Amino acid sequence: MSRRMVEATVKKRGRRVAVGIMNTTQALDMPEMKGMEFSHPDETPGETEVRLTQTELAEVVKP
Repeated sequence: MSRRMVEATVKKRGRRVAVGIMNTTQALDMPEMKGMEFSHPDETPGETEVRLTQTELAEVVKP
């Protein structure tokens, strides 16, 4: 699996709050949490507005 970087965010009080920047393996190993989304791994973490759920991220990075 690729080690591309993503930004994890969670929705809090109606807005997205950054949780951290991690590689895709770490993102997929996180426990599922309602409202958690990840930046698209082909975009720049912290800059892109393209967000994926954990399930969608797994499909994007699947070999």
